[in-house]
Amino acid sequence: MVTLSMNLLADGLWSVSSVVTMLVAIMGMIAVAFFAWKAVQRQESGDSALEAKLKADDERAAKGRREEFGDPPEQPSGKSSAK
Repeated sequence: MVTLSMNLLADGLWSVSSVVTMLVAIMGMIAVAFFAWKAVQRQESGDSALEAKLKADDERAAKGRREEFGDPPEQPSGKSSAK
C-alpha cells in the first residue's frame, strides 16, 4: 500500500493539491459526524421516554439471552460487570 502510494506520488498521479483536498474532505466529514453525534446525544439525554424504552429493550434482550444460553457464570469477588 505504501509502495503503491509512493509510486503514484512519484509518477505524478497524485499532486500536492489533490492530497490536500482529500485531507480537507476527510476532516470535514469527521467534523460533520462529530457535530451530528453531539446533537443526537444532547437530544437523547433529556428524553425520559426514550431512556425507558432503551432500558426495557435491554431487559428484554437480557431475558432472551438467559432463556437461550442460561444464567451467566458467577463473577469472581471484587469484580463487577456493571460500570
